[in-house]
Amino acid sequence: MPYITLARREAFALLEEELKSTRTDTPGELVYLFCRVADLYVSQHLVEFRVMNDVIGALENAKLEFHRKVVADFENKKELENGTVWGQLGLGG
Repeated sequence: MPYITLARREAFALLEEELKSTRTDTPGELVYLFCRVADLYVSQHLVEFRVMNDVIGALENAKLEFHRKVVADFENKKELENGTVWGQLGLGG
């Protein structure tokens, strides 16, 4: 997934600090940030299908990684607290 070298991570450290200091209050603001980053990526490359496809793939993979690392853990904890919804049909454990 998004596992890049430590040297490349350090290149983004200042940007991360800036983002931490600016609160994002709404989903619209979060989408705005995603769009600005995507626009910046495209502007640094040729405007062609491959580059746009790279952006879509990166967004999709970020979504999947967020689900794998954050959402699934949250859902598993809630299932332990509240029980599963799948037991009645014999699905999902």
